[in-house]
Amino acid sequence: MEVQPMESDRVRFHHVARHLYKPKERWDQVMPRLGDARGRAWKSGCAEAILEAPYPDCDRALPACRAHVLRDHDTLLEPAYMEETAHAEQAGQVGEFLEEESKGPGWALVGDKGVMVIIREVGPTRRPEVKSAYRVVPLRGRRPEDFLKAALQKLSDKTSWKGPR
Repeated sequence: MEVQPMESDRVRFHHVARHLYKPKERWDQVMPRLGDARGRAWKSGCAEAILEAPYPDCDRALPACRAHVLRDHDTLLEPAYMEETAHAEQAGQVGEFLEEESKGPGWALVGDKGVMVIIREVGPTRRPEVKSAYRVVPLRGRRPEDFLKAALQKLSDKTSWKGPR
């Protein structure tokens, strides 16, 4: 698949705030040099209420905050989820959404670092675009293998993928 990254500012901002900045998702396991990305966003002028909102909205953020969060998408989150997409394809950890889970044609993929990537066809050309990228938080454990196991279980539950071939 020739997959395109998330495009709109609103989607990019939302996913950085909701996922990259969420400590429970442990993105430091995906990007070892990540450090305190959420703390850096606060220092750039992001209000905690904006980043912690159930639906973080870039239109409510100060310009400096918005620029910082979108830059974190482009320099941190996008390279991570695009790499995980490539690893998922190589490993065959790709499933088409089941009809009851579907909002139109789409796929879920899980890379070797436990990142769940959701891809949908968009526009008149039906090009595949990343719509979401997150780490499934395991019920128990916080080791990298726990995240991978939780993501693969979700992939199996929600898509046509039924385990290693």
